[in-house]
Amino acid sequence: MVASTLYHLVATFALSIGPRNYGLSVTGLTVATMVAGVVSLITIPLSGRLSDSGGRKRNYYIGIPLAMVTVTVYFLYLLPSQNILLVGCGMVVAIGVAQALMYGVEGALISENYPTAGSLLWVLNCKTDWNAVGRRILTSDCFELGRRV
Repeated sequence: MVASTLYHLVATFALSIGPRNYGLSVTGLTVATMVAGVVSLITIPLSGRLSDSGGRKRNYYIGIPLAMVTVTVYFLYLLPSQNILLVGCGMVVAIGVAQALMYGVEGALISENYPTAGSLLWVLNCKTDWNAVGRRILTSDCFELGRRV
C-alpha cells in the first residue's frame, strides 16, 4: 500500500528519470538502490520489533509523514542536484527508513483487522481431506464466524 508505493516511486522513477533527465549514472542509481535495500534488510525487522512494543499504527503514523517529506525532498531537491551521493542518501532514508517503518508492520497490521475464523490456516485445519476442504471453500462453510467444525 503506502510502503509499496513509496518504494516504487523512489526506486523506479529514480532509475528511469535520473539518467534521462538529470544525467545521473545508471550504475550509481542501481548501487544506491542496492544499498537502500541492504539497509532495509536491517530496518524492516527492527520496525516489526518496535511495533511489538509501541503499537503497529504508531509506525504508520510516523512513516507516512516521513514518506511524504522524503519523497518531496527527493524529487524536488536531491535528484535535480545531480549529486549521486545525495541521491543515494535520499534513497536510503526513503527506502531504508520510511518504507521500512511501514512495511515491517504491514502484514500484522492488516491481518489483525480480520477474525481468524476466515483465515486460510483455519480453513486448512478444517479437514485433512483436501477434497472436503475444496468443497468447504466453495460452499463457504468454513467462513461462518464462530462456527467450529
